[in-house]
Amino acid sequence: MAAAVGWDPVGVDVETARSGDALDAALLHLTLTEREMLQVRSSPEPRATFLRHWTLKECLVKVGAATLDGLSRLEIDLSTAHRTAEGRTWTTYRNLHLLEWCDPGLGAVIGAAGAAPPVVDTFPVTSSQAETGTESRWGWTAVRAGRLVTAGGRR
Repeated sequence: MAAAVGWDPVGVDVETARSGDALDAALLHLTLTEREMLQVRSSPEPRATFLRHWTLKECLVKVGAATLDGLSRLEIDLSTAHRTAEGRTWTTYRNLHLLEWCDPGLGAVIGAAGAAPPVVDTFPVTSSQAETGTESRWGWTAVRAGRLVTAGGRR
């Protein structure tokens, strides 16, 4: 589950990181540039590498900077991205800041795009939230005013 709120455009995407799933060749051609496909195919973890590209592209669609039918022409060069102290990847696309990371605790790849650099805070799910059934398997993710906030869910 994800939500985005801000004064400027923001977008967030959360994808399940199932390592055993095979990648569909047609999906690769519809969503990745040739260079990105080479990165995915040469990666020791092709699905995770694909999801890193996909979540960022999906964020750009949600923020209004791209369309689904143009994903194969939109290149995000993760090789020039910066690593944060927390192990997240930060880069830019045009005038937007992009942040992505794999969260093994949530079993997900998460991406965010915004006019301001997203900042990540983590907080626990309260027992009352868990009891109400509002929790999803992956927890909560929200982007507000250039700030990305995530909370892990109970498994």
